[in-house]
Amino acid sequence: MVILEATRLGKIYGGKAGKPATQALENVSFSLKKGEFVGIMGPSGSGKTTLLNLISTIDRPTTGKVIINNQDISALKGEQLASFRRKELGFIFQDFNLLDTLTIEENIALPLVIGKVPYKVLTKKVSEVAKALGISEVLPKYPYEVSGGEQQRAAAARAIVHDPALILADEPTGNLDSKSSKDLMEALKGLNLNQSTILMVTHDPFVASYCQRILFIHDGKLYTQIQSGDNRQAFFQQILDVLSMLGGSVSELTKNRL
Repeated sequence: MVILEATRLGKIYGGKAGKPATQALENVSFSLKKGEFVGIMGPSGSGKTTLLNLISTIDRPTTGKVIINNQDISALKGEQLASFRRKELGFIFQDFNLLDTLTIEENIALPLVIGKVPYKVLTKKVSEVAKALGISEVLPKYPYEVSGGEQQRAAAARAIVHDPALILADEPTGNLDSKSSKDLMEALKGLNLNQSTILMVTHDPFVASYCQRILFIHDGKLYTQIQSGDNRQAFFQQILDVLSMLGGSVSELTKNRL
């Protein structure tokens, strides 16, 4: 089953009031099947964040279309679009975006509260996802009372608690140390094994090595894609090789993380 289909996506900024036009994306097409874990990589300014913004409904494409769970999102506006976003998408941000005035448990429950899910169902769902992500013990605490890694796992729990069709992660490990990054990626991999469909933008080859497939964006175009096999070390090396071809520098510390 295809969850996401992006067809000939293009995005142009500017070009009005005498301002020069900038082609951020050009003719990008790809699809995701249910249960896939796909990464998007590329140099700074390559268009990967623009691509994620189009898929997440934050921005609209200049050309092409995005279909998520059989729904053409370009046809949705206003409350229809907001409702679709709440029900079908889950978001994990680099900055966690938790509310400091709510406990971890209340933060995770937010999508269910907004969706008016019955309390018994809500508490059961929150307990299940917290257990899956290893944060059951911190549920009564507030975000400022737990570590960055625990905050990000809480953000991941909030993203999946309402069973969205697609989870979108934007540099989810960007503010985490190496141990917390590994813990989060192990958690996301576990969710993926339970059939969660994840699309993730990252600049980190180690983080990307947890994916099943990587799409590389360069100068606004789909440059190439690679598929993981049974050997994660070999896949990690493939990622490094492609990044080198794209002109990115990879530190020795990065190379030795696996």
